[in-house]
Amino acid sequence: MKLFKNKKGLASGIIAIMAVMFTSAFLSVIALVMADQFTQVINSQSNETIPQDVKDKIAENTQFMNWGDKLFVMMFVVLLLTYIISSMTLPVMRPIFLLLFMGLLIFVCFIAMWLSNAWVYIMQEGFIATAAQSLPFTDYFMRNLPVITFIIGIMGAAIFYGRKQEDFSSGSGGDTSGIE
Repeated sequence: MKLFKNKKGLASGIIAIMAVMFTSAFLSVIALVMADQFTQVINSQSNETIPQDVKDKIAENTQFMNWGDKLFVMMFVVLLLTYIISSMTLPVMRPIFLLLFMGLLIFVCFIAMWLSNAWVYIMQEGFIATAAQSLPFTDYFMRNLPVITFIIGIMGAAIFYGRKQEDFSSGSGGDTSGIE
């Protein structure tokens, strides 16, 4: 599609952050639910069927599932840093695109509201809510996704559009058009 080809800007970055964070949070909760259900089934078996040392080893091996929140925080920091770095390094062509970006940011915030409401609805399920208690940052982030998305978008726009317009017509380097 010609519409999305070779575009430079912050809109795709803010959409990517929101989509990746929601997908990561959802998959973390699902993985925790599955691990909890698996552990409960294993522990409900008698020691004659499954020896206690095997149950202990299974419990020990599923402890890595509690890293979901730490990985979520690290992924958020990395995505945020790449978003900020790209807003500093991309050339500013026309500041008029700020209006277009603001309209798109409002649309993306509406999508973030929908995703946040879906998250709250999913968290009302008993066994999912129990699993999500071990993901406090993830839960907080997802409940406040529209606000966080808006703040990140405004911060990136302030950095990106706050710089002076650069002219790359002199051929002095830095022009990345045509690189694919």
